[in-house]
Amino acid sequence: MMKKLLLITLGFGLAASASAQSLKTYSKFVLANNYENPSFAPTGLKPTKKVQGVKTNSLAVTFTTLGTSANAFTNLLSDVNPISVNTTLNTVLFVHRNAPSVTGSGASGNLRYDLSTDGGITFTTDIGPLNPINLNPCRHPQGLIYNPAGNTVANNAYLVYTGSTLTGGTAFGTTVTGVRKLDGTGNTENSGFNADNASQGTSLVEVKPGEFWVADFNGLTNQAQAYKGIFNNLTNDVDWSVAVTFPDTMANSASASIGFDPTGNIGWYGSVADLNDPNRVTGKFNPIFYKTMDGGLNWSGPIVLDLDSFSNIIDSLGFTPTTTISTAFEADIVVDINGNPHFSIVAASKSPTTDYSIQTGRFAQGVYDITFNSIANKWEAIEIVRLASFRGNPTSDPYSLDTRPQTSRSKDGSKVFFAFTDTEVANQIDTGGNTFPNFNILGMDISTRLFTPILNVTAGGDFDGVAYLTSIYQEAIQTANSYQIPAVMATLGLAGTDPVVHSYANGIEVLNNTYTDNLLRAFYGGTVGLSNISNNVFTVSNNFPNPFSGVSQVNVNLERSLNVSMTITNVLGQTISEKSQNMSAGVNTLQIDATNLTSGIYFYTINAGGFNVTNKMIVR
Repeated sequence: MMKKLLLITLGFGLAASASAQSLKTYSKFVLANNYENPSFAPTGLKPTKKVQGVKTNSLAVTFTTLGTSANAFTNLLSDVNPISVNTTLNTVLFVHRNAPSVTGSGASGNLRYDLSTDGGITFTTDIGPLNPINLNPCRHPQGLIYNPAGNTVANNAYLVYTGSTLTGGTAFGTTVTGVRKLDGTGNTENSGFNADNASQGTSLVEVKPGEFWVADFNGLTNQAQAYKGIFNNLTNDVDWSVAVTFPDTMANSASASIGFDPTGNIGWYGSVADLNDPNRVTGKFNPIFYKTMDGGLNWSGPIVLDLDSFSNIIDSLGFTPTTTISTAFEADIVVDINGNPHFSIVAASKSPTTDYSIQTGRFAQGVYDITFNSIANKWEAIEIVRLASFRGNPTSDPYSLDTRPQTSRSKDGSKVFFAFTDTEVANQIDTGGNTFPNFNILGMDISTRLFTPILNVTAGGDFDGVAYLTSIYQEAIQTANSYQIPAVMATLGLAGTDPVVHSYANGIEVLNNTYTDNLLRAFYGGTVGLSNISNNVFTVSNNFPNPFSGVSQVNVNLERSLNVSMTITNVLGQTISEKSQNMSAGVNTLQIDATNLTSGIYFYTINAGGFNVTNKMIVR
């Protein structure tokens, strides 16, 4: 584990509240409240809000009413992917839970979907159910449009879905999977995959055509894991398997996401969790990563980033020597054109005496992009925004909503987009809770490393101050002058157990000519910036002898046991050979066999723990 930096007492103009977050009832490894009564009728009511000033919304965003869910547990987690868009088919899909009082059948845990074949202008709603056989309540549904190669007809595409069931109505158990053709035929339902894993699969992504991945934690073994699904053309179903269970155990965990670069070869599994390590600071979350370079066949890690090592987080939020930095419970990941992750988290200070709780007063926490800079070979924490609020209770029920940090990217990975909800100062009437949120988004250009200004999507419109349960599609839609971010948000009833009505936001547009802000930006009056940490995981010696013929050696000194890979390339960048193996802490020796290499200059790259070191060698 990385050494904690000495925390310095800093002056801070806005006082942080001493209130702290408590573990959510739907967090990993925690029992879930059973709000499954199918008899609730839609109230059509919103929580009362305070709005100051004239409503003005400069964005041409339109909201189309979608289907209804029995309660707020349809997309309560920000790392769940319930939206899918296919521009070739001009089709939009949203998967959600059932509202029996509206549809007249089934239970709240039956999954339904809304479908548009005109680009999100009109929808057919509450189609289904997708899982009529399943008797256990199902939550956190996810759905993707799978379009077979060469198909241009929406009805010939497929809906791929997953969901998390409750065992006995209280604890999460199995994962439900299935497929349905968009013409309404061929529905499949598989209730029992990875039985009794006691957790919730999230972050459903299509990595390559017909290849799907889901991130999860195994609640019985406290291990991170990922599922892989392959579309079966004979059964028109997806065959799922547990692709990897990482060997490390977690003392606790809160969020898991998985993403791949546009090639589908470089993938990152990101989580906010507490690794079982005797040297750790107990009771706090850190970002923990695993990485694959070969499409998920082999993974390296864990890469544990101690947030106390990022000086800008320390400097920005204001700390005393007795505090440490932790995360909130929600996060989301995408991977850019260079194969680097962008892991959106909320970070804040934490008292060492309180487990998994961060300070939640006004401006006491921020949204950060935790990313790896492969050019500088350093991890970075880029502060996206200083939050004016954190957790809110917008209904009379004691369930809560966070600021929902989420990420999306362009198809080619050249642009990354960050979204969050926050209650503005003008709307704030409580002590800092995110009770009257607006939806905000901004973009980052990977090449120039410039940002757009933050766009308040809902200010001045029907969702001003009531942008609840926002979810964005993981891939932005490119137009001639912009990127559009498909999103869904919900209208709540008076209580969290009341039905919610979903709406599709069409036209959230990030213009191509607005990437003008550098990394030193300000929002809500807070100075923000960039900090990084360099490779303190391993060192690599020069190969010896060098120049050489036959065999040469390289020493790799590891701080902890890791999977180590070595890739040899020529001067044209072509890969000559590559191999990987798990190595113990301390000095390890790798051999380079040049018996079959012609004379010339070559390069060997050592990768371990998310860092790369490249050296030159000469073959005689």
